[in-house]
Amino acid sequence: MRDPVGESAIVNTTRKHYRYYDTLIDIAFWSFLIQSIIPWLRLLGLTDSQLHGVWSTVSMSLFIGTWLLIEFLILAGFMRDEYAQGLWQRAGAKIVKLLTTALPLIFLAAVIFQDQIVDWLRTQAPDAIPSDVGTPQEAAILAHASGALKVIFYTAVYLPFVFICLYKWQRWRDA
Repeated sequence: MRDPVGESAIVNTTRKHYRYYDTLIDIAFWSFLIQSIIPWLRLLGLTDSQLHGVWSTVSMSLFIGTWLLIEFLILAGFMRDEYAQGLWQRAGAKIVKLLTTALPLIFLAAVIFQDQIVDWLRTQAPDAIPSDVGTPQEAAILAHASGALKVIFYTAVYLPFVFICLYKWQRWRDA
């Protein structure tokens, strides 16, 4: 004869991690929002010297910790139940659509407006393109290379945060 109380206790302890997934998603989302607000403290009158010490350390620690948590949650399939897995797949599909449409459009705009970008970089960010670069084509190649590295870096850094936002959006739509 089976003990129904004993079996339910086993089921409850083995599936407890499912309940933590959405809570950790919420923590990561709000942590990202908080660390995104910290740079806006300049509007409250705090100077860069006041923000440089403690606030920059808090902001960077929060950013790295949140990024690592999100990376863990993206890879932690064992923590998702069927519903969370469905949300995860829908958010992933939206990310793929975003990447396959937005990045080529950004590249196309960079190719079309390369002369304007080079001129703007020479006037607004003189360190971005060295003055000894001769032809506009060489300057454009240099600008594209540095721009491509920045796009890759920022995509790698912020894409997990976009994923969390899309996941929460899917969950909100289902509610």
